[in-house]
Amino acid sequence: MTTFFEKNLNALSNEPLKAKLQAIKQSEFKLIYGKDSLDINIKDLSDGGGGLSLS
Repeated sequence: MTTFFEKNLNALSNEPLKAKLQAIKQSEFKLIYGKDSLDINIKDLSDGGGGLSLS
């Protein structure tokens, strides 16, 4: 099954961007779909630090 993310990657014509996005192995975001096919929201599940360590 092709995911929504994979379908969008396949549609990209910008090869450098496509390669960077394909390298993502883990995400701290969750897609939330509504009843309408255009109702798509992204929820940040991280601690808000963007994965950066300040220590």
